[in-house]
Amino acid sequence: MNKLMLVSAGLSLLLLSCGQNSEEANTATAEVVEETAAPAYEIFGDENMTPDNVLEADELFAMLETTDSANVKIAGVITECCQKKGCWMDLELANGKSMLVRFQDYEFFVPMNSAGKETIIEGMAKRQVLDVDWLRHQAEDAGKSAEEIAAITEPEERLTFMATGVLIK
Repeated sequence: MNKLMLVSAGLSLLLLSCGQNSEEANTATAEVVEETAAPAYEIFGDENMTPDNVLEADELFAMLETTDSANVKIAGVITECCQKKGCWMDLELANGKSMLVRFQDYEFFVPMNSAGKETIIEGMAKRQVLDVDWLRHQAEDAGKSAEEIAAITEPEERLTFMATGVLIK
C-alpha cells in the first residue's frame, strides 16, 4: 500500500511539473512570436525600401508651399488603381487630401486589386496641372462610364507623385 501511495504521489508530481513546463514553453513561444511579428509588406520598385522615416501628410504640404517638389516617403490608403495594368493609383493621405501616384519610368506596377490597402511610397511629390486628356485617360483606366469621362472638361491641379518604391500592406 505504501508503495502504491509513493508511486501515485510521484506520478502526480511528474504530471504537475510537466504541465508547468508546457505552459512556460507556450508563454515563451508566444513572446518570441510577438517580438518577431512585423507588418508584412509587398515591395514594388526599389527592393531596398523600408517602412521607416515616413513624413506626415501635413509636413509634405508645408514643404510644397516653399518649393515645387520634394523627395519624400509618405503613407496613405490606396483609393483607386488603374484597372488595365496597375500603372497608377490614387492615394488618400492622413490629412484627407489625395494624390495621383505614378511609377518611375513605368519600371513597375502595383496589383490592380490594391484599392483599400495601406501603402508607403517613396519618390518625388509635386503640384502639377493635369490636362483633360490625362484626366480622361485616367477615368477610362479606372473603368468610369462614357458619361463620366465626357463630363471631364477642365484641367485639374493636383498633388502628384513619381514613385521609385511602393510598400503595400
